[in-house]
Amino acid sequence: MINQSDLKWFSEIAVTKHMTRASERLGISQPALSHWLKNLEHQLQRSLFIRSRRGMELTIFGERLLEKSQSLIQSWDDFMQEIESDETQLRGRFHFGIHESVALFALPKIYNRLSEQTPGLKLSLRHGLSRYMLEEVVSKKLDLALVVNPSPNPGLIIRELYRDHIKVYSLKKKVQSRLILNPSILQSNELVGKLKDLPQERIETSSFEVAAHLALAGEGLVVLPQRVAEALAPGKLFPVSAFSIIDRHCLVYRQRMRETPAGRALIQVIRDSLN
Repeated sequence: MINQSDLKWFSEIAVTKHMTRASERLGISQPALSHWLKNLEHQLQRSLFIRSRRGMELTIFGERLLEKSQSLIQSWDDFMQEIESDETQLRGRFHFGIHESVALFALPKIYNRLSEQTPGLKLSLRHGLSRYMLEEVVSKKLDLALVVNPSPNPGLIIRELYRDHIKVYSLKKKVQSRLILNPSILQSNELVGKLKDLPQERIETSSFEVAAHLALAGEGLVVLPQRVAEALAPGKLFPVSAFSIIDRHCLVYRQRMRETPAGRALIQVIRDSLN
């Protein structure tokens, strides 16, 4: 029997039109997602996608399923939030988006305050790049998200919580011949473009965690957000320059979040945790 997770995974592939990107946004491996899709199509006795040069294109049956699944998912999420929300005891479950690296230092603070002040509030976590998290708040897949440098959106409320600094770090007193960075982060590329005398040889990785561990192993200079460097390698990595690129970390949500006591309480907990 098809369940809510099946509909969400199917919708993610349909929206992204790409198995690898869908797997990244869902937080599962690409082979596992491919195996799941094969089983779903076998269960339905229908093909849902056709592979083309443009990616994963929906079949006619897939288009009909997508039309139904999106309304069903939203109706189910709305229903679950309504029955879990309690006006007096501040209970509720919310979908919260946050980049994995930001989560390293932010989530422990948030959960600590949740446990102390509002134990009835629960979070379903979703991880990905900030621009994807912003898209999912807009599309109502997420209730709120911690987003780095969000673009203005008339349908969203954006509240800056704090600022971070992208810097180049090194092991103390160690000369490096390579630079380790995450090229998918625009601020990293901007920083590298403005600093002189950096190594030309590069190690590129999509993970700040991998980048930090490579730097700790002495494999090169590394471009990291300051808070990530402090969380992953406290007292072990040192800035090679005072120059930095500033990031604005903002809480992003729709107006609806402020319409219930539980929503307002969660917003306040997150703001208090990270201010």
